[in-house]
Amino acid sequence: MSANAKKANPVTENTLKTINNLKVNSPPLFTEIVRAANKYQQQCQALSQAGIVLADTIARLTVHNTGDFGEGLKKLSDVIRELETKRDEVSKTLLNDFIAPCKQSIETDHKDILTFEKNYKKDKENMRQEILKLEAKTRKAGKKTTAEVLKQQITELNDKIKESDQLNTNKLRDVVLMERRKFATFLSQFNQFLDKELDLSNESNVKLTAGLQTWRDLINVQNQLPGDVESLISKQERTLVQIQPQADNGDSYRISYAPGKVQGGGSSSAAGYDTYESYDSYDNYDSSYENSSYTDNSYDYNNSGGGGELQARALYDYESQESTDLNLRAGDIITVIQQDDGSGWTKGRDYHGTEGIFPSSYIEYISKFLIDEIINKRAPYLDYEYTNYTGQRFEMHVPGRYHNVAADQKSMKIGPNTKIRVWEPNGKIWEKGTGNYPEGSTIPYDSITQAVDNSFKFSIDIRFKHTIAGKPENDYTLAIKPLHFENSVITSGGDYLGVQIPQLNPPDSLIVSQISVREVPWPHQIVANGSVYFKYNPTTEDITFTKTEGFPVNMDIEKDDIWGFTITLKEIWYFINDIVVFQRPIYYLF
Repeated sequence: MSANAKKANPVTENTLKTINNLKVNSPPLFTEIVRAANKYQQQCQALSQAGIVLADTIARLTVHNTGDFGEGLKKLSDVIRELETKRDEVSKTLLNDFIAPCKQSIETDHKDILTFEKNYKKDKENMRQEILKLEAKTRKAGKKTTAEVLKQQITELNDKIKESDQLNTNKLRDVVLMERRKFATFLSQFNQFLDKELDLSNESNVKLTAGLQTWRDLINVQNQLPGDVESLISKQERTLVQIQPQADNGDSYRISYAPGKVQGGGSSSAAGYDTYESYDSYDNYDSSYENSSYTDNSYDYNNSGGGGELQARALYDYESQESTDLNLRAGDIITVIQQDDGSGWTKGRDYHGTEGIFPSSYIEYISKFLIDEIINKRAPYLDYEYTNYTGQRFEMHVPGRYHNVAADQKSMKIGPNTKIRVWEPNGKIWEKGTGNYPEGSTIPYDSITQAVDNSFKFSIDIRFKHTIAGKPENDYTLAIKPLHFENSVITSGGDYLGVQIPQLNPPDSLIVSQISVREVPWPHQIVANGSVYFKYNPTTEDITFTKTEGFPVNMDIEKDDIWGFTITLKEIWYFINDIVVFQRPIYYLF
């Protein structure tokens, strides 16, 4: 028996080999895969964002160039923008459906194989002890008992050995299937990314094939004049401008232009055209004409102050050196003067009265009701130094944060659809909803107060800054997008901004958040890109963070207090083959 025990058992060998693969060999390899996938995802996202900037820049050519080439350039811009938007979806699928669950699986699978190994060794040892006891009984029966008793002991021993063999077989089956399920899960998660990649490839093939023929046709007719220009040249008599005497002075003349379809209400012969007085001078005609391509969608200037105007909200910052452009700040309310005619650009007016064009993708149209709601929510929460709404007052909007280091706050007013969450220095946390609280609701000195929309459970307060020498404090924006939720844009050098999170299921679910930093000045270059994980503790209501493999190497994050975090951009890095070669853009002249 002892000689047989020393022989290698192939079933046991394979079981131990598979356990070792799952416990020792596989985790580092899967970790490397996650790291490589993170790098790939960041590059894909950066490529997508750079592609969209390229599309917007190409679209600018169509502002001053119409006709067949204008249409061809617009189509080129549209194709690039659509494909890069699709690429961004592919990048997000890679992060959300592969990288995040794969990283979680590494930890879960490791725990599972350790538990399996522990139980396997325990079961094997118990079985060995039982066999040893039966062997001892069998030897004893052979010396002092009858043949019948010996036969029974030998039968029990053989049965136990068969049971041991069956245990080994079952354990081998279980661990091999565990390994196969691990790889099947890996492939299933990666296939979601591949499905999106295949969709992008097919869509790219269709759109680019169709577009190539259009652009080749334009190249082939480069030496031919467009029909409208040909007709102008061939026409013997043509009037470019209309010279008319001024009504009040027969010797004074004005030049009348019609740069766009402006709906007029008058009945004069110039009905439908703006008056000369609306132009500063003849010299300004060129700048007016530059915007004429935006007049295909007629706009009623006679109603410019009425409720018929379209309103939009800026989604991102937009800064341009072009005199015809309108600079935007994320959150600004813009009056739309001329909608996008297909060129990718919209003309609008900001609250200062400044007019200009901007990329249509930088705004979202909103209703008057929503504008009123935005205005009404500017101050949903007020607190006061003394009871009955007296003394020093502080106001806060949703999502908002206030660290009262001046004094205790002893009365408050909470606006509609709003709740406040308060953390006191003694660790106590409490909430209050909409209503007026003239007394009995003291917020102690050094407390932290959040104003949160009722539809959300809690808020992650994030402040963004940079340490780049020679750059203005507000020269960068941080976009942060928790998985499945809306993104928030935070300007460097400002106060905390609340990133609101709804009730999670389970409540302590990992909050996978994409982060991206871009320069505010044109061309809004991406200078950092990656991800970070947040986690909410429903028992203590504390929020923590974890730096992922994909956290940008040129950034840092610190936890300031129970709900607050500071994210810092430390350097501007540019990479070639994963090696940092310079910290500022290099421009090559040819």
